[in-house]
Amino acid sequence: MTTSARATRRWGPTARAASPAPGGRRGRRPREHQRFIFRWAFATTLVMTAGALATGALSL
Repeated sequence: MTTSARATRRWGPTARAASPAPGGRRGRRPREHQRFIFRWAFATTLVMTAGALATGALSL
């Protein structure tokens, strides 16, 4: 069974009519996505660094 046949069977005949934007962003601009992700990546880095300092895996 092909992908389009599987989508048609699962979601109906209009499943492929409303396709997302290229790259799967669904209308989100890359710059907005980068701003959002950077905040989470930076916060995650701080939490991991604090954990490494607390456990002694990283020393200053």
